[in-house]
Amino acid sequence: MGMSDTIEINDLSLHFDGKWLYDGFSMHVGKGEKVTLAGESGTGKTTLVHLVLGFIPFVSGSVKVLDRPLHCENIEYIRSQIAFVPQELHLPLQTARELFYMPFSFRQNRQHRPGRPTVERTLDALGLPAAILEKNLDEISGGQKQRIAIASALLLDKPLMILDEPTASLDSKSIGRLVSLVFGENGGSVLSTSHNQSWTDHSDRIYNLDEHATNT
Repeated sequence: MGMSDTIEINDLSLHFDGKWLYDGFSMHVGKGEKVTLAGESGTGKTTLVHLVLGFIPFVSGSVKVLDRPLHCENIEYIRSQIAFVPQELHLPLQTARELFYMPFSFRQNRQHRPGRPTVERTLDALGLPAAILEKNLDEISGGQKQRIAIASALLLDKPLMILDEPTASLDSKSIGRLVSLVFGENGGSVLSTSHNQSWTDHSDRIYNLDEHATNT
């Protein structure tokens, strides 16, 4: 465990929805590492992601994100350093353009707002035409929305990107493109959840949560 681990979880116990999800679970994500949480649904992959984002309290153990203990005094800073793409994007937005540019509307992200060539290059790398930004969200597929949100998250250039089931609604060609962009060109740390073989094959490390879930 390096001093500069992006995420460090030690001896975590977590009680959620009336059951123990983890008891004594530890994991770390080193600087620039791509770490995937695998496992059947119901093993708490999304819950663990929400924990790192400070949405869910834990019972015992320690969690550090970007060298800061995860608690309310640090949570605003921690969240400002993370680009998060949830599995389901429920946002009150009309257009693909709004979806893409929304994260750049926040004060701390404005200076990262990408120019047109960068946007087009990133969308193209994910197999999307630049013209997709002109469409309404109800005209495009779930997988296209997902890729637009991931393109935007990559360009935010945060030290940590968290992707919840990024491959869920993608075909294998799109997954291949996403893998090369997220694992190949991106130097930041990535924590993701996926049970897609191609995705897990390219990860630096995999935590299979089936083995850690307490199942009580």
